[in-house]
Amino acid sequence: MADKEQKADEIEIKAKKPTDFHGFALYTFKARRPNSADVARNGGDSGDGGVSSKAVEGNVADFLRKEATSNCDFSLSLLSTNLSGEQETELRKFMAKRLARGTVYSGSGNISTLEDFFPDESAVCYYCFLRGGKEDDEGCSDHHDADSPEFGSFLSSDYVVCLVSGGKSGLDLFQKELDDYSNGLLPYIENYISSESQDVQESFKHLESWYDDNIRFVCRCTHLLKEDLASLVQLGLLGGKLQVESDDNRLKNDLKMFVNACSTATFNALGIAQDTSKLKETESLACKCAAAIPTELVLKTNGVEYSLDNKVTTRFCREWAKTLLTDTEDNPVFLRQVIENYKLRVNHDMNTLKRLLRQAETDHYALYRSYVFLLKCGNGPILLRNATLEARALCSEDALNIIQVLEEFIEENNQFGIEALSERIRTDEK
Repeated sequence: MADKEQKADEIEIKAKKPTDFHGFALYTFKARRPNSADVARNGGDSGDGGVSSKAVEGNVADFLRKEATSNCDFSLSLLSTNLSGEQETELRKFMAKRLARGTVYSGSGNISTLEDFFPDESAVCYYCFLRGGKEDDEGCSDHHDADSPEFGSFLSSDYVVCLVSGGKSGLDLFQKELDDYSNGLLPYIENYISSESQDVQESFKHLESWYDDNIRFVCRCTHLLKEDLASLVQLGLLGGKLQVESDDNRLKNDLKMFVNACSTATFNALGIAQDTSKLKETESLACKCAAAIPTELVLKTNGVEYSLDNKVTTRFCREWAKTLLTDTEDNPVFLRQVIENYKLRVNHDMNTLKRLLRQAETDHYALYRSYVFLLKCGNGPILLRNATLEARALCSEDALNIIQVLEEFIEENNQFGIEALSERIRTDEK
């Protein structure tokens, strides 16, 4: 009976089109790894009792090489999957080759192409290595002598997550979401391993919706908010905080993932605190823009209708949202490509502004060009605010002085028109 059900499942999997197929496979990975503490003790001295930097670099390189070569003797066992037997076999062969090379590291996943995974068509595979714990083999270690490869090593108990989809699914655009999702699976896996009574199919059944949870969230957000996507886009660029009041936990996660997808690398790269209350320390236009353009947003929704406590956005963010609505809302690859293209424009504009600010330290005409650029780019308040935060984080007094001059001039002329825009939106809502 079980064989008939398995064959029926395999027929159903093969009947699916590659574009509609989204499979997964979980593996346990066991290998004997070198002890990093033993490698560190074998490092070279600098001559004064310390450890030289070259010795440290050599130790790290030696450790990675030793760990990579240890992968030649490992076991890769299937834990759970929704792939057919033939597909799972091909996937396991592929992963075994990658693991044997020692080029698969924990922390972030990789994306590769699986040739002929479907009949006459390739597939895309995302795979991520998850560090587990140490296998209890203390009794065996007592029998290894100092010359044995097993001496000074331990048996690891790790896991491999594989997510497979059609060749045009655009998984590379969603790697950050897939990394977060895969790393979040570790507690579920360890809980199952420690509890022998749980059913493997029920424990990992939620993995069948991995594509819907981590890729199609952009479609659901676009369908719900339409033009008001500009508010979430702007919140992402500001590194702001979104509060969602809803009983739908999946929708809450979708909206927060969308905001994170729209954020640029400025805050993370510099470790800038995304706490807008710190802007109150100075009375600058950047602070006034943050007051009119919200850095904290409350969204109430029942899944069909919604309300935002503030809809004031810049022209650039409205243009971004409009572009997201120019194609079908059911194409997550298109939507994510639009997001990434606009993020490139934001980074380009930010670099242009910083270059002009540096030139303005010795050139008054460059100061005027900075002013004109901020007015014409359509995203002036956000760029100026983020440039201010970055200058403060880097303790750049010259840049802060130039920004202060710009702020005072723009404030006197109200060229951004943020207050007028805010008043117009309040009137429209009434």
